[in-house]
Formats: sequence, structure tokens, C-alpha cells
Amino acid sequence: VPTPAFFGDYTVVGAFTLDPIVWGGSEKTLPAAPVIFLVTSRVMTLESKLLSTLGRFSRVYAVAFVAVGAVFLVLEILAFMVGVRLTRSITTTVDELYSATERVRAGDFSHRTQLPARDQLTALGEAFDSMTASVERLLRESQEKSRMESELEIAREVQSRLFPRNFPQVRGLELFGKCYPARSVSGDYYDFVSLEANRVALVLGDIAGKGISAALLMAAIQSSLRAQIFHSPGRNALEDLRPLSTSEIVKRLNQQLFETTSAGKYATFFYAVYDAATRQLRYTNAGHLPPVVFRSNGIERLDRGGTVVGIFPDTEFEEGTIRLEPGDVFLAFTDGLTEPENNFEEDFGEERLIETFSRSLQSPLDQLTQRAFDALNDWTGSPELHDDMTLIVARCLG
Repeated sequence: VPTPAFFGDYTVVGAFTLDPIVWGGSEKTLPAAPVIFLVTSRVMTLESKLLSTLGRFSRVYAVAFVAVGAVFLVLEILAFMVGVRLTRSITTTVDELYSATERVRAGDFSHRTQLPARDQLTALGEAFDSMTASVERLLRESQEKSRMESELEIAREVQSRLFPRNFPQVRGLELFGKCYPARSVSGDYYDFVSLEANRVALVLGDIAGKGISAALLMAAIQSSLRAQIFHSPGRNALEDLRPLSTSEIVKRLNQQLFETTSAGKYATFFYAVYDAATRQLRYTNAGHLPPVVFRSNGIERLDRGGTVVGIFPDTEFEEGTIRLEPGDVFLAFTDGLTEPENNFEEDFGEERLIETFSRSLQSPLDQLTQRAFDALNDWTGSPELHDDMTLIVARCLG
């Protein structure tokens, strides 16, 4: 074996076989087995032998071999560097995504991934950030919704105390009222206010809008009305001897609402006072749907009054008067009972409501009211309300 030229001059071993031929006279014979040759040498020895056969081109080939080797070496180094960088990029991105998922699992939806590269993993990180942002927004909306529902429940409980819990007992008059809010709170308002000398006030209002703003205006109307009824500021001694007319009450209510509420806030309003001694009903209708009195010979609409309250200052209102006879039924309602539509977009309408009541006027007032609501649900085909529905009913007993 030749002596190695340097440390990396490795030993190479080769083996090959030959089939020897034996000549004997004019014939040749083959031995029983081939002959195996084993050759041992060095890499540099083989290279020098190979180049020596090339003559004067041997140096050129030697330089070419070295250049090719150097190129492959550089390529290997570059491939290694690219592989390391790619591996680090992948592992860094995956680690960042893992850290982000841990933050999200801990409840921190505000965390965002920091991925400087632009590749598919970065796109995955952006999708993850978008998902966490959506979840964070949904959680905030859910919390806000829960807070609003809690506040609405409180408002509903407060508003329920503004409606009459017990109907006043008035000689010769039976009273009933009901409100079905379209939402948690109602913009409709009804009330029965007991007055002196066996008199009672019947109140019905429909505030523009729905929800909290309408409910707040409804509460303002109630407090203002009761202040006008029981305190009546600005009256002199002579006026204190007689009760205010319904038109004057509504006029003062309108002025106070105009001064204390924002523009565009208004309400239709009906205010009446029944005197059991004379069976007279004095009323003022401020832009409300005319209440109906069912009599033995037909119906009578109560439409005297004026425009809605809360828009124009110094508005004048009229007062109307009717006398109730035994058996007469008084009905006042909001537009929530007349405007619901059926599948053919037809309104229920006042005429259908009046017809529904007229078929069962002798029934107890609570049953009479429930039949009207049932007929309305049958008309719309759905129990879902699109507007507040409120009515008050009174029957003259004599």
C-alpha cells in the first residue's frame, strides 16, 4: 500500500474476478473456479495515475476537479445556512403561535402575534390574530349585552311600579287596564288616579319611540301629570276652590314637557275625569286615537282636544263631555292594537278591534280584553309584538 500523501489520503480497496484460460496443445480448458484479484491503493495514488494518462491536460483537469469540489462545498455551506435559517423561522413562528394560544387560554384576548416574516405561517398568525380579535369583540358585546339586559330588567321592574297595581273602586264604574310591552320596557302609559268627591281620572298615552328613551319620557309624563293634578302650581285662591278642567291639565302638561324634554320628543295623550255622582266623563284628547264608548244604540268617539303634547308651546286644548248610561262600555287603546299586519300586510285596524269588543260586551272586562289580544294574535299569526299594546276599559254600572 502506498504511503499516504496527507491525512485525508484514504485507503481504497477493490476486488474483481477473472476466468483464466489454460492452453494445452491445440485445446484450451477453463479452470473449475474464477480467480479473485484484490487491489489496495491510495486516493491520491489513483488520482496521479489517472492524471498521468491525460498527458499535458492533466493539470487542467486537476484544477477543474478542485474548482468543482469548491463549488459543491460552497453550495453545501449555503444549503446548510438556508436550512438553519428556515428551521429557525419555522420553529420561531410555531413557538410564537404556541405562546399566543397559551395567552388566549389564560383569557388574554388582546395579545397579538409578532411574526416579521411573510409566508404561510405568517398568514396563519394573521388569521389567529383576526380570530382572537373577533372573540374579544364578541366577549365585549356579550358583556355589554348582559349589562344592558340587567339595566333593562331593573327599568322594567321600576316601570311596572308606575302602572296601577290595584284599580280604584268607584261607585257605579268598573275599571280595567292592561299593557303588553314590545320590549322589556314600554313607551305606553296608562293610569287610574283616584280624586276627591268620588271621582277618578283615566289616563292613556303613547310616547313616540320604544325602549329606554320612551320609558323615561313615560315616567316624566306620569310625574308631571300627578304634579298638575294634586299640586297645580300657579293657581290663585279662587281657582283652588274648583278642580282644573281636563283641557287645562293637558295644556300645563304640554308646556312642561316642551320645556323639559329634547326636540322631537312627544306623545299622544288622553286624559278624562269621571264623576260618579253625575256619571259625566269630561275628557281632552291630545292627538290620540279617539277612544270609543259602546252604547245600546251604537258607538261614540271621543275626539275633542288638540294636537300631541311636547312639541308646541302654549297650545290650547278643548274639553269634551259625555254622560255614561248604565251598560255603556268605554274603550281607549294605543296604535299597537290597530297597526299589526297579517301575512297579506293588512292592518288589524280600528274597525276590527271595535267589532271584536262589540261581540262580547257583557263579558267581564279582563276576559273582554284577553279576547281582543287573542284576536290580534290570530290576525298576525305570531305572538311577537312589534309595538307596545295598551288599553283601558271601563263599564258604567249605573
